[in-house]
Amino acid sequence: MTTIKSALPVTRDIRHKRGADYHLTIQLKENDGVTAVDTTDYESTMTLKNGQNGETYATVTATNSPASGQFNYDITAATLDGYDFASAEYEVQIVDSSGGKTIPFVGTFVLY
Repeated sequence: MTTIKSALPVTRDIRHKRGADYHLTIQLKENDGVTAVDTTDYESTMTLKNGQNGETYATVTATNSPASGQFNYDITAATLDGYDFASAEYEVQIVDSSGGKTIPFVGTFVLY
């Protein structure tokens, strides 16, 4: 699980071995750092691109668990093995119930 306690977006590079499933969990909490944000009607995606403004290789839609404020991003090993890139730029975007957009993470997603 990932905790954000700095200015957004946070640059976090990811290195992941081909042949293994990929999983990321992000949990949103209120300012008290304890209470989960109710993420009812929120949506989140992780987009993998050829460079920041390049062709989109893939978009992963997170599973939302509103009561715990968690978003789970899962990519199976079979799907990862089908990607024809070794490195991509990624961006995680969260859209709240009012349509407000937040980009908590960006970085490089490397498959090796």
